[in-house]
Order: sequence, then structure tokens, then C-alpha cells
Amino acid sequence: MLENLKNFLRRRVRGVQRAGQYPLLLPHHTLVEDGLRTVEGTSVPLEAGLKKALCLCDGRRTLRDVARQAGVSKSEMIKGQDDGLVLIWRAAVPEAAGEMQHHPHSIIVSPHLDDAALSCGGRILGDQSMLVVNVFSQSAWWRFGHGEADRLRIQSCREMEEGLVARLSGASMKMLGLPEALLRGWDMADVFGHSPQAGRLNEVAQNDADALSAIRESVAALAREHPLAHWFLPLAVGNHIDHRLARDGAIEALRAGAIKATHLHFYEDLPYAAKLGPNADFSTTVPGYVLREELLEIDDLIGWKLELLRAYWSQFRWAELAELGAYAKDVGGAEGAVEVTWTPVPS
Repeated sequence: MLENLKNFLRRRVRGVQRAGQYPLLLPHHTLVEDGLRTVEGTSVPLEAGLKKALCLCDGRRTLRDVARQAGVSKSEMIKGQDDGLVLIWRAAVPEAAGEMQHHPHSIIVSPHLDDAALSCGGRILGDQSMLVVNVFSQSAWWRFGHGEADRLRIQSCREMEEGLVARLSGASMKMLGLPEALLRGWDMADVFGHSPQAGRLNEVAQNDADALSAIRESVAALAREHPLAHWFLPLAVGNHIDHRLARDGAIEALRAGAIKATHLHFYEDLPYAAKLGPNADFSTTVPGYVLREELLEIDDLIGWKLELLRAYWSQFRWAELAELGAYAKDVGGAEGAVEVTWTPVPS
């Protein structure tokens, strides 16, 4: 009972603090006659007031206005946030993502549809001239039960998530449309540094070679189009095959295009880097480079980065995202929360 009271009081306080911010129903959920249905088919009964409130959560009304119009308390809306129904954003959310009108200052090569925001979300929120290149944007995995019959639902869900992140962050997104490892013949148990099953070795090797070639061609074309951009590639911490291919294909293209080392940066792949602790040394992780650590202070953005990551509800629970916030603060220490990149040391 005491814990329930504490949660109630915390939600009351947060409701006051966030009254002028903008709640948005997560795209995984559909309001139906008897309540709400989640993307994996779970039915959630809702009281009439909360259902009306969720109908109003379009990202263009403040929390205060939604609560007033629906006749519910602001703390009920905060509970909806805690339950994974809504996220609450710092400004009104545009109906559609904007299009880049000029050359990007930075280009992030993201192996999957969530990697850029996970590892560089603070950078994305702090730089309105950002292009995210989603490499393996054909998806086959979410944290719910799934099989071959769920492929279309998973893909649709992942694209909705990434579209929402683009609307919230202002980043431009480019999809390369390549199939992720599970769609190229890999098993989940093998993607982190092992070989595919022997019976599929040749098939998978050819699929990976085709993917690597496509990455090289796409990155080379972007480098020619945006010759002054800074490039952010995954370190491939965790050794996921998709992260390795994205990194290596991009490196080969950028080297061939004579992109200066001063314009090349490697980001720590989260959540994998967080599992190694705040003092891990990645200076020799990328073959052919000696790297130095660089910290980007995001203390004023860490809360919004975590709120942005709520969009990936099909991939992460809130407790997992909160761990990333704690890691960012552990690494930054007295400097506050940071994101870490590693940059080549001049030879």
C-alpha cells in the first residue's frame, strides 16, 4: 500500500511538471470499442474517461488540455505513460516527418531501425542537420512471440516506430531496404559472432556478400553527394553480424572515397556497450584504426533521449531503457550524462 501511495504522489508531481507537454498515443496501439488492442493482439479494457483521453493524444494537444477535455486527472495520463500507452514530448509533434532541405552535417549508419537512436539519440536531438541511414531495414524480430506469419506485422510496426522517431527528432531517414540477419538465413543464437549452421553456410555467406556490396555502393553514393559530412559508424560492440557488415561496408566505401579520418567517428553500440561497463576500452576494436575516446555531453537531453526511445515499444521495456540512462551518467561522471564516440588518431 505504501508503494502504491508513493507511485500516486510521484504521478501527481509529474503531471504538474509535464502539464504543458504533448502526449502521443504510441502507434502500436489501436483504440477499439471495448478499449485498446496492442499490436500483438492483446486486448486492454479502458475506462471511458481514459479512452477519451487517449483519443485526444495526437501530439498536438498538451497534457493539461487532454486531461481537461477528457475529464481525467493528469496523473492518470502519467500512468498511461508508465504503462507504455503514450509518450509525452517536449513540443507539438508534426503529423509527418520533414524532408532534408540541405546537405546533412552528420550521417549515421544504423544497422537496424533503432540503433541510431539508441546509441546517438542525444546527438540526433541536438543536431537538426542529421541523416540516418537504416541499413537492414527489413525486420523479422520483436520482443513478443513471433513466427513466419508475423513478418508483415513486425515490418509494419518497425516502420511506424522509425517514422515516429523521425517526427519527434527531426532527423531525416533513408532506408536501404536490406534484410536483417534472420532474413538472410542466420539463427538468433549465431548472430553474435558465430558461424551460421553448416548446412546453410554457403547460402548465408552469399547473402552476406550481397549485403556488403549493397552497403558499399549506397555509402559511396552518399559520400559523393555529401562530401563534407561527418560519418558515424557502429563500433560493432557485441559482434552482431549486421553491425559488422554495416561498419565494414561503410569503411570500405569511405576509404575508397578518400573521406578524411577527421570526418570518421565510431559510436558505441548500445545496449551492448553498457553491458561491458563505463570503463571499457574500444581503442583497438575497429581493424586498421587506433581510436581515441570522445564524449558528447547530453545531460540536458538524456531525459528526452529516453522518451524518444519509448517509440521502440516492440523492442524494449522501460526498465531496459532506464539502464541506458544510468550508463550514460556512469560514463560521464561529474560531467553528467554523455554519449561516447571513438575517432581515429591521426597517423
